[in-house]
Amino acid sequence: MPAVRFVTFDTSHLSTMFFVVMLWILFSWLGCRQKSIKTDKTIRWCLAAFLISYDVARALFLIIQFTDTRIFLALPLHLCDLARFAVIITLIWKNQKIWEIAWYWGIGGSLAAIITPDLLFGFPHLFYIAFFFHHAGVVIGSLYMAFSCRFPLQFSSTWRVWIWTHIYALFVFIVNLQMGTNFLYIMRKPDRPTMLDYMGPWPYYLLSMEALLILSLLALYWFFKLVPQKYCRKPA
Repeated sequence: MPAVRFVTFDTSHLSTMFFVVMLWILFSWLGCRQKSIKTDKTIRWCLAAFLISYDVARALFLIIQFTDTRIFLALPLHLCDLARFAVIITLIWKNQKIWEIAWYWGIGGSLAAIITPDLLFGFPHLFYIAFFFHHAGVVIGSLYMAFSCRFPLQFSSTWRVWIWTHIYALFVFIVNLQMGTNFLYIMRKPDRPTMLDYMGPWPYYLLSMEALLILSLLALYWFFKLVPQKYCRKPA
């Protein structure tokens, strides 16, 4: 059977987003209600194992699929890839500074990716399933840690993550120049429709991305203050 091309906001996309949102709500509730240290550790390690298994499966697939120099196109250099690594570290070791990156990059980047994915194939293609499980898992891990109230979140965290984002973007820009890649979509827009199509032509959409980054940082900071930190328990 030929692969189905992905269509933004078709029935399968909307159904997938609904399912993903239900998972986010479920794990937010689990994080908020969790009082057993043992159960909390089990949930965190299971989430970390899921994300690690994705990385292992992805690496094995790429080794088999790409036998030439094209493999550098699949390097884990998009923001959601770094967010995934940050979420894994946070779930296992509960590092405060890494959690801030996981919170801002994980939710902000994954939300944009889930709403307007850069996908060629639709459900039930393996790429489609892996894409949504990956981004949903990143947000689940970030939300679970937020709603279990493991860390405080200061306003200065928005500036720290903003600085780290630009340092990383500069690094990726150099990589893109050297390899002819388009990580972070800072060299050109994706070939398939995404929200960047509504932000103007290159390079003007980079300014729109900058404004969106700032709004995202502020929105996620205030969301944490108004919901997880206000209503969920503090760690014992």
